Amino acid sequence: RREWASATAAPFKLYKGAVADGGIRAPFIVAGPGVARAVTSGQLAHITDVPATVYELAGVDVRSAAPFKGKLPPEGRSLAPNWRDPAYRQSRTFATELFGHAAVVSDSWKATRLNPPLGDGRWRLYDLSADPSEMIDVGGEHQDRLAEMIAFYDDYRSRVGVIAPQPPVAISVGDLFTEECSWWCEVSVSIMDAALRVWQRVATRN
Repeated sequence: RREWASATAAPFKLYKGAVADGGIRAPFIVAGPGVARAVTSGQLAHITDVPATVYELAGVDVRSAAPFKGKLPPEGRSLAPNWRDPAYRQSRTFATELFGHAAVVSDSWKATRLNPPLGDGRWRLYDLSADPSEMIDVGGEHQDRLAEMIAFYDDYRSRVGVIAPQPPVAISVGDLFTEECSWWCEVSVSIMDAALRVWQRVATRN
């Protein structure tokens, strides 16, 4: 159930499958030679930083190595400096998408677009330093910042070739039920069909 999924991710918003922090935020635990022991770092990181870090530690220059010629370079940044010195911080901005949802994180700022049924398909802006649970949309107060982050996502989407998932258009949720449906089942199907139609309209506009 979604309520229990949200509870397990508290105090962060939502759960796996969403780009809210309840779905994408996790600790990163590292141990090994040259890694500072028993300390924590507040460095913002993304999963794409892992291969970038491995390449640096292995001495691979992705700009000139043969396997990368003619291809887009990896998106991430090496975390090796943070592993050696946890006090080291680098400014970080990255975009991500999951099941049609989208997000841009820039240091303590985060812009998200959650499609139905998790959201309404609109971009919203949060200041994670004051609101880590993503409850207060401050996009109206920081319209320029939100516009910059949306533009960053649009560039990311074009650069890496994000393919937006297309909702099914020729099937009704009710078609999935072949046996007799109770009145509660019929109500549930009607609600799901309505949500599906909203999702289709949002996907068409985007």
